[in-house]
Amino acid sequence: MTPDVPRSLHALYTAVLVDFFRVVLRATRPALLYEELQWMLADDRADPFAFVNVCRVVGRHPDDVRRQILRRRAFPDWMLVPFDYAARGSQIAHTPSTNGGGDLRST
Repeated sequence: MTPDVPRSLHALYTAVLVDFFRVVLRATRPALLYEELQWMLADDRADPFAFVNVCRVVGRHPDDVRRQILRRRAFPDWMLVPFDYAARGSQIAHTPSTNGGGDLRST
């Protein structure tokens, strides 16, 4: 627990993070999964309930939590395209593959 955070706030943020894990690992609706992915990959710090702030309060590094989720849950390529684009700052072309998933290529 972070020393400057009240115990009740720590408990609330821990519950938020646990609920996030539960939802993202069990989600079957693409819209819900995409919404959770957006929250997880955003680098927003202004919102008190932003992913990076929740992780900070519970004493976890956001990138460590992200890696855990991405190791445990496969996301369709189309969900990751906007985030890959933002991270690389380049144009991304989504080309269909034979299995219907597609792959990402810089253009």
